[in-house]
Amino acid sequence: MRTRGAVRLTIGWNILQTLPCEVRSGSELPLGLGLWSPCNACTTRAAPQSFHSVTSGRRNRGVGNWLDAGVAYRAATGVPFTPVLDAAFDPNRGLWEPVYGAPLSERLPRYARIDLSASVLQSYWSDNTTVFFVSVMNSLDRPNVREYRYSRDYSERIPLKTPFPRSIYFGVTTTLPF
Repeated sequence: MRTRGAVRLTIGWNILQTLPCEVRSGSELPLGLGLWSPCNACTTRAAPQSFHSVTSGRRNRGVGNWLDAGVAYRAATGVPFTPVLDAAFDPNRGLWEPVYGAPLSERLPRYARIDLSASVLQSYWSDNTTVFFVSVMNSLDRPNVREYRYSRDYSERIPLKTPFPRSIYFGVTTTLPF
């Protein structure tokens, strides 16, 4: 039975609230909560000022007993990287050799993404649960940079975007009686 005007509110935040990589990468927090980090720089031995942090939050709100809507926000400081400053041509090997700058002296642009979701829960017979859902990943279609690639002679730095453009997905899942 549904109650008119009933509102359910759930707020949750990930435990990854702005922790430096040295704390997050492969470590455990009190209460046995394991942490995870998506960046490659986390495994490097960077100078203390070269840490990188990830912040993530999600808020869901139920409306009545049937609709659940949510928004998720993910952000990260730019991952440190070692830039190529120049290049020298090696005529013996026929290729360009990069001249690197200081290790981890530059950062990628910051990462940010907002995802939206909604789901409806229904029951069509005894012991049935059916969920209809729709989600929009990277709803603002922000082109986040994951790394840089260089031209053959290292004269041009080309940003490589993440493979997550705005994406809409939807579906249904149900339990069957057999």
